[in-house]
Amino acid sequence: FFPQTVRGFHVERDRSIVLQGSQGRWYRATVHQPCASALSNFSNIAFETRPSETLDRWAYVRADGMRCSLRSFDRIERPVRAAAS
Repeated sequence: FFPQTVRGFHVERDRSIVLQGSQGRWYRATVHQPCASALSNFSNIAFETRPSETLDRWAYVRADGMRCSLRSFDRIERPVRAAAS
């Protein structure tokens, strides 16, 4: 689970969402269709964590009026794109 504030995020070419937490840890979230196809067009996103109030596999992504269920949510090593920025 993700027990911290989101410091930043970006959408990868494979349409996964890469998040950095306030403690410097990285996570990758993937969403179900049709949201995955539209992710690259979203200007901002929000995470809905009710009722558990933790960001985990059972959370939802809200983006441009769409509510997207997560397919996966995993901790990852520092992504290449973030290391280059």
